[in-house]
Amino acid sequence: MKRKGKGRSLSSTHSWRIMAKFPALKKHLTIIALGSLTTGLGIPSLSLIITSKGFSLFQLSVAMFCYSLFAVVFEVPSGIFCDAKGRRISYQLGQVFSLCGTGCFFSSHFPVLCLGFAFNGIGRAFASGSLDALIIEDHLSHGGTMDQVVMALEITSSAALAVGSLGGGFLLTMGTTGPQLTNPVLAIRGMLILLNLILLQFLIQKDTVSGAQGSPSFARQVQIFVNQTKANRFLLIYVLFTLFQGFQLASLESYWQPYLKSLLTSKTDFWFLGALGSSLFLVSIIGSVLGKSLMSRGRPSRLFLLGMGLSFLFEAALPFVPSIATFCLPYVLIYLNLGIASVVGGCLLNDSLDSSVRSSSLSLNSFALQIGGIFSILLAMVVLRHGAIGRLWILTSAICMLFLLVISRPFLRSIQDQRHNKTQEEREGKTERKGYGIEDLVQPQNENS
Repeated sequence: MKRKGKGRSLSSTHSWRIMAKFPALKKHLTIIALGSLTTGLGIPSLSLIITSKGFSLFQLSVAMFCYSLFAVVFEVPSGIFCDAKGRRISYQLGQVFSLCGTGCFFSSHFPVLCLGFAFNGIGRAFASGSLDALIIEDHLSHGGTMDQVVMALEITSSAALAVGSLGGGFLLTMGTTGPQLTNPVLAIRGMLILLNLILLQFLIQKDTVSGAQGSPSFARQVQIFVNQTKANRFLLIYVLFTLFQGFQLASLESYWQPYLKSLLTSKTDFWFLGALGSSLFLVSIIGSVLGKSLMSRGRPSRLFLLGMGLSFLFEAALPFVPSIATFCLPYVLIYLNLGIASVVGGCLLNDSLDSSVRSSSLSLNSFALQIGGIFSILLAMVVLRHGAIGRLWILTSAICMLFLLVISRPFLRSIQDQRHNKTQEEREGKTERKGYGIEDLVQPQNENS
C-alpha cells in the first residue's frame, strides 16, 4: 500500500512540474476543463431531460439516437475541416451548436427535444479532437513527450467532469418535480458554454494551418487523410475497439440514471446521481495514474486489453446487484479499468498518428465511438420492449467480450508491425524524433527486448 501511495504522489508532483515547464499548457487545459465541466454538469440529468417530461424509455432511446446519428454524420467531415481550416474555429462552432441544443432542452415538446439532442451531437462532432490535437501539437513542438500531454488531458478532463457531475446532481434537487426538473442544470450549463466561448478568444490564439503551399483545400485534406489512414493498420484496428467501447458506454450512460432513480425513495435523494457520476470520473483519474504507472512494468498493449476486458466483464455483474450500495462497486470498477485503458490507448493511438491528420484521425476514432452508441441504442430499442435494463447490460457484455477474443491477436500484431516500421525508419534516417514513443518508454532500448 505504501508503494502505491508513493507512486501516486510522484505522479501528481510530476504533473505540476510539467505545467510549470510548459506554461502555454495551462491556458489550453483551462478551456478543456471548462468544457468538460459543462459536459459533466449534464451527466446526472441526461436521461431525465426526457423522462421527467413524461416520455418513455423508448422515446429516450429515440432522442439518444438523434444525438448519435448527427454526431456520426458530422464527425469525420468536422475533423477534416479542423485539420484544413484550424482547430480553434472548429471548437467554437461545436460550442455554438451545443448552446443551441441546450436551449431546446427547456421545451416539453418531443420533436424540439430531439432537435436539441441533434444540435448537441453536431456540437460534439466539431469539438471532439480539435483542442486535443492543438494541445498535443503545441506540447510536442516545445519538446514535451506524448505521455505527458495525454496524461494531462486525461486528468484535467476527468477532474472537471467529476466536479460538473457533482454540481449537476445538487442542481437537480433545486428543480421542481415534473417537466421543470432539469431547468436549473440547463440554465447553468448554458451560462458556462457562453463563458467558455468568451475565454476562448483570450486564452487560445487563432491557429493557422500552413504547409509548403499554405493551407490545404478541403478536398486535398480528404485525400491526405485517406492515404494516411490506409497506411496505418493500427489505427484501423484501434477504432474497432473504440466502436465497442461506445457500444458499452451507451448502454451504461443512457440507462443507469432511470435504473437508480427507481431505487431512490424521494427527489431529495437525486444528489446521489451526481455524487455517483462524480465518483466515476474521480475513479477514472485514479485509473489513468495507475495506467501510466503500470506502463513502466509491462507491455502497454496487453495492459490496454486487460483494462478493456475487465470493464466489459464487470458490466455483466450489474443486474445481479439490485441495491444501490452493491450496484456502485462493479459500476465504479468499470470506470477504473476504462481509465487505465484510456490513458494507455491514448498514448498508443497518438504515437501512431502523423500531425497532418491528427484531428481527422481523432475524429475518426470519435466517429467509431458514436457508431457503437448507435448500435447500442438500436439494441436497446429491441431489448427494452421485451425486457428490463439488466438484460441489456448482460447482452452488451457478452457481445463485447466475444469481440475482444476475436480482435486481440490482430491488435497485438499491429503493435509489433508499427514498432518494427519505426525502427526501420530511424535506422534509415527518415524520421527525426523529439521524444520516445510509448512502447519505447516501457521497454529496454535494444534489439532483443
